[in-house]
Amino acid sequence: MLKSGFTLMVTGHALCSHFGITISAWVRIGGITVTGLASVLSAQALILYGSGDPTHNTTAPTGSLAGSGWQWQGIWGGLLGTSIAPGYFITVAHVGGGTGQMFYVNGRNYVAVASYLAPNADLRIWQVADTFDSFAPRYTGTAERSKGIVFFGRGFPRGDAVVASGIFGPETKGWYWGSGDPTTRWGTNTVATITDTNGNSEPNGAALPGDLLRCTFDANAGTDEGTLSSGDSGGGAFVLDAGVWKLVGLNHAVESDYRFSANGPDFSAAIYDRGGLYNDTSAGWVLVPDEPVNLPAAFYTTRLTGNESWIASVLAGQVTAERIMGVESAASPEGPYAAEPSAQLQAAASQFVVPLANTARFYRLSSDYAVNVKSVTRSGSNIVLHFSP
Repeated sequence: MLKSGFTLMVTGHALCSHFGITISAWVRIGGITVTGLASVLSAQALILYGSGDPTHNTTAPTGSLAGSGWQWQGIWGGLLGTSIAPGYFITVAHVGGGTGQMFYVNGRNYVAVASYLAPNADLRIWQVADTFDSFAPRYTGTAERSKGIVFFGRGFPRGDAVVASGIFGPETKGWYWGSGDPTTRWGTNTVATITDTNGNSEPNGAALPGDLLRCTFDANAGTDEGTLSSGDSGGGAFVLDAGVWKLVGLNHAVESDYRFSANGPDFSAAIYDRGGLYNDTSAGWVLVPDEPVNLPAAFYTTRLTGNESWIASVLAGQVTAERIMGVESAASPEGPYAAEPSAQLQAAASQFVVPLANTARFYRLSSDYAVNVKSVTRSGSNIVLHFSP
C-alpha cells in the first residue's frame, strides 16, 4: 500500500492518510467481453444502431423517457455507478475501486468510505460520506422479459462499418469499436431473455443471485437501439414499472470478439448480424453461417432482483463491510501505527469520533486513496476528525 507524504499537526495530534491504487482489468470470458476497462484508458460512449453522431444522446432523455435514470448516474473511476439510497451507490464488482475514491454525481464529489461485495453476483455496493439528494428506486419483480430498458454507459463510440460476405454479397454487419474522450450516453433496448452465468435460460419466476438480463442488438429497432462496448461497465439499466422508472440491472458484459477467418486477426465490434463472421467459442473460432435474417449479438446486465435480499441487508446495516475507511494510531509520529478500534465512523457527517486517550497519541486516516482532513476538533471526551473530498 502506498502512503501519502503529508502530515497535519493539530493540538499535539498528527494526522495523515495513506492510499493504494486499484485498476480494474479488461477481461474476456469465452467471447464475451467484461466491459470494465482500466480507468487510465480513454473511453467514450455506448454504441447506437441509428446514429454515429458522437453527441447523440449525451444529455438526459426527454419526453416519454424523462426521469429514466440519468439523474442517478455517477462517475466512478471513469465508469458509472447508480445511487440507490441516501448514502449508498451500486456498480458492478469488476470495475474495482477503493475507499477514499470519489463518486461524482449531480455536480458533487462524495468520498467512498466502505464497500460490500455480493457473494454470488458481479455487484458491489459502496457507502459514501454525506448523503445523496435523490436515489433510484429498485425493480424487485420477476417480469423483466420483453420489457423495454433505458441504459447508460461511457464506453467506446461507433467506428467504421464491419463488412463481410453474405448470401447476397458484401453486407454491413455492424461497427468496429471507435475511440474518444469519456462521455456519458444513453440508449434503449429490450430484455430478450433471462440467463444464468452459463447462458442457460431462466424461467421468468426464478430469481437467482447470478442471473443476467440478455438484450440483443437489433437492426431497425429504433434510432436509440444500443449495445455496450468496453468502458460501459457499471452503468444502470432502468425499466418503467407502474409509471415509475426503476433500476433493474447494471451493465456487465457484451458479445464482442470476431474474425473474418478462422486464423485471421480478431477484432472487437458491435454486431447486429453475426452471419458470415467467425465467433469466439469454447470450441475455438467458429463460422456463423449467414442467413436471410439477422443474427444479432447480445449484451448482458447483472439482474438486481435475485440480489434484492442482499442489497436490502446492506442498506439496513446488517452486512459486514469487506473494507472500510478507518483510523490508525501510534505512540509516536514514526509509528508503528495500528487500527484504532475505538474510532467510530459517522458517514453522514463525514467524520470519525475517537475517544481521547490517557496518553499522547498520533492519529491518521486509513484508506485506499488519499482523503483530505478538513478539521480536527475536541468534543467533550472525544476528538472529531472531519474529512472531505
